[in-house]
Amino acid sequence: NARETALAQQGSLFPQVTANGSAEREQASTSQSGQWPAQTSTYTLYGASVSVSYALDIWGGTRRQVEALQAQADYQAFRLEATYLALTANVVTAAITDSSLRDQITATEEIIKAEADQLARIQHQFDIGAISKSDVLSQEATLAQARATLAPLQKQLARQRNQLMAY
Repeated sequence: NARETALAQQGSLFPQVTANGSAEREQASTSQSGQWPAQTSTYTLYGASVSVSYALDIWGGTRRQVEALQAQADYQAFRLEATYLALTANVVTAAITDSSLRDQITATEEIIKAEADQLARIQHQFDIGAISKSDVLSQEATLAQARATLAPLQKQLARQRNQLMAY
Protein backbone atom coordinates (compact mmCIF):
# COMPACT_ATOMS: atom_id res chain seq x y z
CA ASN A 1 0.00 0.00 0.00
CA ALA A 2 2.77 2.45 0.91
CA ARG A 3 4.70 1.49 -2.23
CA GLU A 4 1.68 2.29 -4.42
CA THR A 5 1.16 5.61 -2.63
CA ALA A 6 4.79 6.56 -3.31
CA LEU A 7 4.44 5.60 -6.98
CA ALA A 8 1.24 7.62 -7.30
CA GLN A 9 2.91 10.66 -5.73
CA GLN A 10 5.74 10.42 -8.29
CA GLY A 11 3.18 11.39 -10.92
CA SER A 12 3.20 14.94 -9.58
CA LEU A 13 6.78 15.30 -10.85
CA PHE A 14 5.66 14.91 -14.48
CA PRO A 15 3.54 17.11 -16.74
CA GLN A 16 -0.21 16.65 -16.49
CA VAL A 17 -2.03 16.24 -19.81
CA THR A 18 -5.79 16.59 -20.13
CA ALA A 19 -7.65 16.02 -23.39
CA ASN A 20 -11.34 16.66 -24.02
CA GLY A 21 -13.44 16.04 -27.07
CA SER A 22 -17.03 16.76 -27.94
CA ALA A 23 -19.40 16.38 -30.84
CA GLU A 24 -22.79 18.08 -31.21
CA ARG A 25 -25.37 17.63 -33.90
CA GLU A 26 -27.63 20.62 -34.46
CA GLN A 27 -30.38 21.63 -36.80
CA ALA A 28 -30.88 25.19 -38.02
CA SER A 29 -33.97 26.61 -39.66
CA THR A 30 -34.10 29.55 -42.10
CA SER A 31 -37.52 30.56 -40.79
CA GLN A 32 -35.83 32.49 -38.02
CA SER A 33 -34.18 34.78 -40.56
CA GLY A 34 -37.45 35.56 -42.30
CA GLN A 35 -37.00 33.45 -45.44
CA TRP A 36 -39.96 31.74 -46.87
CA PRO A 37 -40.34 28.78 -47.40
CA ALA A 38 -38.45 27.64 -44.33
CA GLN A 39 -35.52 25.31 -44.91
CA THR A 40 -33.74 23.26 -42.32
CA SER A 41 -30.15 22.25 -42.40
CA THR A 42 -28.34 19.84 -40.10
CA TYR A 43 -24.73 20.23 -39.19
CA THR A 44 -22.26 18.64 -36.77
CA LEU A 45 -19.99 20.69 -34.55
CA TYR A 46 -16.79 19.03 -33.35
CA GLY A 47 -14.64 20.39 -30.56
CA ALA A 48 -11.33 19.24 -29.11
CA SER A 49 -9.03 20.66 -26.49
CA VAL A 50 -5.73 19.63 -25.00
CA SER A 51 -4.30 21.08 -21.83
CA VAL A 52 -0.75 20.51 -20.58
CA SER A 53 0.32 21.75 -17.17
CA TYR A 54 3.47 21.33 -15.14
CA ALA A 55 4.04 22.44 -11.57
CA LEU A 56 7.60 23.65 -11.17
CA ASP A 57 9.23 22.13 -8.13
CA ILE A 58 11.68 24.94 -7.63
CA TRP A 59 12.30 24.39 -3.90
CA GLY A 60 12.03 20.58 -4.06
CA GLY A 61 9.00 20.23 -1.79
CA THR A 62 7.25 17.75 -4.06
CA ARG A 63 10.44 15.76 -4.56
CA ARG A 64 10.98 15.61 -0.76
CA GLN A 65 7.40 14.43 -0.30
CA VAL A 66 7.98 11.63 -2.85
CA GLU A 67 11.22 10.68 -1.07
CA ALA A 68 9.43 10.62 2.29
CA LEU A 69 6.74 8.31 0.90
CA GLN A 70 9.41 6.03 -0.59
CA ALA A 71 11.21 5.95 2.76
CA GLN A 72 7.95 5.03 4.47
CA ALA A 73 7.40 2.22 1.96
CA ASP A 74 10.94 0.95 2.58
CA TYR A 75 10.35 1.11 6.35
CA GLN A 76 7.21 -1.00 6.03
CA ALA A 77 9.03 -3.51 3.82
CA PHE A 78 11.82 -3.82 6.38
CA ARG A 79 9.31 -4.27 9.20
CA LEU A 80 7.64 -7.06 7.24
CA GLU A 81 11.00 -8.73 6.64
CA ALA A 82 11.87 -8.40 10.34
CA THR A 83 8.57 -10.04 11.25
CA TYR A 84 9.32 -12.98 8.94
CA LEU A 85 12.82 -13.33 10.39
CA ALA A 86 11.53 -13.21 13.97
CA LEU A 87 8.88 -15.81 13.20
CA THR A 88 11.45 -18.06 11.55
CA ALA A 89 13.82 -17.69 14.50
CA ASN A 90 11.00 -18.53 16.93
CA VAL A 91 10.08 -21.66 14.97
CA VAL A 92 13.69 -22.82 14.83
CA THR A 93 14.19 -22.17 18.54
CA ALA A 94 10.99 -24.02 19.38
CA ALA A 95 12.01 -27.00 17.22
CA ILE A 96 15.45 -27.17 18.86
CA THR A 97 13.93 -26.91 22.33
CA ASP A 98 11.43 -29.64 21.42
CA SER A 99 14.23 -31.95 20.31
CA SER A 100 16.26 -31.18 23.43
CA LEU A 101 13.31 -31.96 25.71
CA ARG A 102 12.64 -35.26 23.94
CA ASP A 103 16.30 -36.24 24.46
CA GLN A 104 16.17 -35.20 28.13
CA ILE A 105 13.04 -37.31 28.63
CA THR A 106 14.69 -40.31 26.98
CA ALA A 107 17.80 -39.89 29.16
CA THR A 108 15.68 -39.50 32.30
CA GLU A 109 13.70 -42.65 31.46
CA GLU A 110 16.99 -44.55 31.03
CA ILE A 111 18.23 -43.19 34.38
CA ILE A 112 14.97 -44.28 36.04
CA LYS A 113 15.36 -47.77 34.56
CA ALA A 114 18.97 -47.97 35.76
CA GLU A 115 18.01 -46.73 39.26
CA ALA A 116 15.16 -49.28 39.42
CA ASP A 117 17.57 -52.07 38.44
CA GLN A 118 20.01 -50.83 41.09
CA LEU A 119 17.20 -50.82 43.67
CA ALA A 120 16.34 -54.43 42.78
CA ARG A 121 19.98 -55.47 43.30
CA ILE A 122 20.26 -53.57 46.62
CA GLN A 123 16.93 -55.06 47.78
CA HIS A 124 18.28 -58.54 46.96
CA GLN A 125 21.49 -57.78 48.91
CA PHE A 126 19.40 -56.59 51.86
CA ASP A 127 17.29 -59.75 51.68
CA ILE A 128 20.40 -61.92 52.02
CA GLY A 129 21.73 -59.70 54.82
CA ALA A 130 24.69 -58.20 52.98
CA ILE A 131 23.68 -54.52 53.48
CA SER A 132 21.62 -52.41 55.85
CA LYS A 133 18.09 -51.05 55.41
CA SER A 134 19.47 -47.50 55.11
CA ASP A 135 21.13 -48.45 51.80
CA VAL A 136 17.77 -49.65 50.46
CA LEU A 137 16.02 -46.49 51.65
CA SER A 138 18.74 -44.33 50.13
CA GLN A 139 18.32 -46.04 46.73
CA GLU A 140 14.52 -45.71 46.94
CA ALA A 141 14.94 -41.96 47.55
CA THR A 142 17.31 -41.68 44.56
CA LEU A 143 14.78 -43.52 42.36
CA ALA A 144 11.93 -41.28 43.57
CA GLN A 145 13.98 -38.16 42.77
CA ALA A 146 14.66 -39.42 39.24
CA ARG A 147 10.96 -40.18 38.71
CA ALA A 148 10.04 -36.70 40.02
CA THR A 149 12.11 -35.02 37.30
CA LEU A 150 10.27 -36.83 34.50
CA ALA A 151 6.81 -35.21 34.91
CA PRO A 152 8.01 -31.58 34.62
CA LEU A 153 9.99 -32.48 31.48
CA GLN A 154 6.93 -34.10 29.91
CA LYS A 155 4.81 -31.09 30.81
CA GLN A 156 7.39 -28.72 29.32
CA LEU A 157 7.52 -30.84 26.15
CA ALA A 158 3.72 -30.71 25.78
CA ARG A 159 3.76 -26.93 26.24
CA GLN A 160 6.60 -26.59 23.70
CA ARG A 161 4.74 -28.70 21.13
CA ASN A 162 1.62 -26.57 21.56
CA GLN A 163 3.71 -23.45 21.03
CA LEU A 164 5.29 -24.97 17.92
CA MET A 165 1.87 -25.88 16.52
CA ALA A 166 0.74 -22.28 17.07
CA TYR A 167 3.45 -21.04 14.70
